[in-house]
Parts: sequence; C-alpha cells; structure tokens
Amino acid sequence: MFLLDASNKATISEHFRRNKAFSWSEEFFLSAIDADKSKYDVLWAVIALRDCGTRKSLPALKALSKYPKQDVRDSAVLTIAQIAGAAETPYFVQILEDPLSGRNKVYALWAIGVSGDERALASVEQYVRKNKKKLQTEDLDPRAQEEVLAFLYRVDASSLLQEFSFLVPPLARLTPLALHNFLQRVPGMRASIEAELGKFVPAEIPKNDSSLA
Repeated sequence: MFLLDASNKATISEHFRRNKAFSWSEEFFLSAIDADKSKYDVLWAVIALRDCGTRKSLPALKALSKYPKQDVRDSAVLTIAQIAGAAETPYFVQILEDPLSGRNKVYALWAIGVSGDERALASVEQYVRKNKKKLQTEDLDPRAQEEVLAFLYRVDASSLLQEFSFLVPPLARLTPLALHNFLQRVPGMRASIEAELGKFVPAEIPKNDSSLA
C-alpha cells in the first residue's frame, strides 16, 4: 500500500533532527501535527504515521481535511488508508461525494482503489458517470482512471469494467514501469489493456533500469 522505505524514513528523521523530543513514535508525530509549527512538520508527520500510526491517529488525520495546504490533505487520506484499510471506506466515500473536496477526490479514489470495499461501489460509479468527459482525456495524470479500474476489478464489478472501458486509453501516459505495476494489480485485464493500448508489457521488469521509470 503506502509503506515507507529506508529513504523515506531517513528524510523524515533528518527533517526532525533538531527537535530534541524527536523519536520515531506515534506520540511524537501526533504532537508535531498538533503543534503545527510548519507545513513540513505536519506533512512529514502525516507520512511517518504510515509506518507507526494506529487507529489512535485517525481523529487527528481526519481533522486535517480542512488544512490549508492541499498536499497535507491529500497525504492524510492515504495515511488513513494505510492505517485503517477498508474499515474507513465510508470516510473515503464522504470525500469523494463532497462537492468542495476538489483534487482530494482523486486521493479518495486512490484510497478506495487500494483498500476500499464494496460500500464505495455506488459512489465510484456515480463519479465516473459525472466526470466521463474529463476521465476520457488522455493528456492528464491517469491516477483516477487507474484507481477506478483497480477497484472495479477487485470487487468483481465486471459489467462496469466493460462499460467503463473508456478509462483504459489514458493509461498510455503511464511510464513502462508504472504500467507494469498497475497490471500487477489487475492481472486478469492484462491482455485486454495491452490490446487496447497497443503495447506489450513484460511480466518481469529488470530492477534499476532507469529507462523504464
């Protein structure tokens, strides 16, 4: 899901190194969010909670839905997904249906695509129908299309997958590595997506091949 690697942890630790109270703990990162000394304190604390946060962190993360900086709001949604998974499907649906949530809708879709359950199906369907024209655009980041397709595949909504096949062409914007990673999530759709895009994606991609990034 949204796990941190050693590099992420090193970056976060470096950011907080001057804080004498620093420890890699849920308590410290919640205190950093509460203190709100800078946007970056809050942002890095939110991301760190993907590693050490528990359901205890959820109220503080949800409170950030009104934070003035978009990247903090977006990151909080993904951290909630990492901590709570499908249990927070109603919260992700709430964001998706909120007419004031703006770009946060894509992050709600991302959370649903990774961890949401069938309770999100009606809202995802409504979102696609309402935004069909925008989702057919092939010159934008196709994150929303990826997550809708991954979610519908995971909950076995085969009729909607067929109806919403117009979500596939925008995936052509993905890098080879990103497309490979997406197809790993929807193995049963590999052949049809490759045919639609006119691309063959190897099942195995060599590591450290910068040409694929």
